[in-house]
Amino acid sequence: MEKKNRMLLTAEWRKKNPPLPKKVPKTAPVARSSNSNMKKQPQAQNKGKGKAPATQPYIQGYRIPKIQEDTMENEFQMTGTMIKLHKKEEARFNYQE
Repeated sequence: MEKKNRMLLTAEWRKKNPPLPKKVPKTAPVARSSNSNMKKQPQAQNKGKGKAPATQPYIQGYRIPKIQEDTMENEFQMTGTMIKLHKKEEARFNYQE
């Protein structure tokens, strides 16, 4: 008898409180065909064809090439060295006066 009462209570509770709707993903999964007769196309090898084309961000200049980074680093180092030498020369000049 107690089980029946409990089941009735849960049934009534479920009617009053329906389950929350499930979240739908923003992008639906792509359905794959299950056709086993389809043959896979062979992948073309990239032998002897040079480099693959650059990715879009690289073409648009978002990434700085490594050579350019090295050049910039050398310029920063040279500028720092020149500033240090200039300060030494100023100190030497002021000391002589």
